[in-house]
Amino acid sequence: RKPRVHSVDSFVHFYRDQGKACPSTTTVYRYIDAGLLELDNMTLPKKLRRRIKGYKNAHKRKNPALMTLTERYSRTEIIVKIPDYHAGTCLKALQDTIDDYGAKEFESITFDNGSEFAKLSEIVGTQIYFAHPYSPWERGTNENANGLLREFFPKGKSLRAVTLVEIQAVQSALNHRPRRILNYLRPCDYYRCMA
Repeated sequence: RKPRVHSVDSFVHFYRDQGKACPSTTTVYRYIDAGLLELDNMTLPKKLRRRIKGYKNAHKRKNPALMTLTERYSRTEIIVKIPDYHAGTCLKALQDTIDDYGAKEFESITFDNGSEFAKLSEIVGTQIYFAHPYSPWERGTNENANGLLREFFPKGKSLRAVTLVEIQAVQSALNHRPRRILNYLRPCDYYRCMA
C-alpha cells in the first residue's frame, strides 16, 4: 500500500485550491468524530499515536531504528534505517549520509543528548550541535517531523522487517505532503521556489 501523502488539513486546502467546496479542517474532524465519514479516529495519525507505547530502554539499543534529518526551512526529510542505536552505528550512518548527499547540503545538524549520538562530534563535513538535556523545543522542526513519521512507523513497532523501499516511499510521501507552515507548498516544491 502506498503511503498517504495528505493530512486532513492539507487535503482540505487541496480541495479548496481546486475551487471545490469543502468544510474547514475543524469541521472535517467533527464529521469524523461523529462517524459521518468513512475515516474513523483510529485511522488518524494523532489519535493513533496516543495509543502506542514505546519499547523499554533496555531493548531500544539492540533494535533497528530510523535516523531522521529534517531540513529546517523546506522541511525536506532524509530517513535512514540503522541496525541499532549504538554510537558507532549512528556515526557511520550519518557520515555516509553526508558523504552521499554532499556536505554543502548540511550546514549544521542538531541532535539530542542521547548516548547513541556520543560520537557525532567526530563527523566531517558539517557542524554538529547538541540540544540541552530535556529540551526538545531546541530541535522543534525535527521533533515535529518525527511525529509525522509515527503515522507510518508507530512507536513501539519493530522496524526489523521494514525495507529500504518502504522507507523511501514514506520519505517521498512526507516530502510531497503540502505543509501549512510552507503556505501549503510541498517540501519538494520549496527548493524550486527558492531557486
